[in-house]
Amino acid sequence: MDFLRREYDYVLIDSTPNFQNPRISLIDQSDEIYIVSTPDVAALRDLARLVETLSLNESATSKLRVVVNRSTSTDSVTSDQIEKAVRFPITVSVPNNYFELLRAINDGEPISPQRRTEFNQSLSVWAGRIVHGANFLKPAGEKKKLFSFLR
Repeated sequence: MDFLRREYDYVLIDSTPNFQNPRISLIDQSDEIYIVSTPDVAALRDLARLVETLSLNESATSKLRVVVNRSTSTDSVTSDQIEKAVRFPITVSVPNNYFELLRAINDGEPISPQRRTEFNQSLSVWAGRIVHGANFLKPAGEKKKLFSFLR
């Protein structure tokens, strides 16, 4: 991790939620910890347990961020209910974009960052928060691209 920090501005690690010594060390060395969950009861139960476990480590609590993936306006569990259940605020909600993602995977073509979809906008806000801080919000109508995920 020390080597990666010296070489790169940002290091993203995708990991299972199991806590073993190497992962605990990564948590301690992380600037931010994003837990991604879907808005269904089973996943939220696991999310609540994980948030509770991480909250036992005081330094991890300040780094913790919750992301709700594949959210829709018709989810049976609302954002307010999720926050109440896990006792932690949602940092970003990424809308469900199943068909567009499936088409991109099947065609072998990335989703164009120029598309003004809610999905792309939420990813831009998430990336902006990583780069610029928690209060980052892309102004409405801003035409300038901040960066692209898929180049």
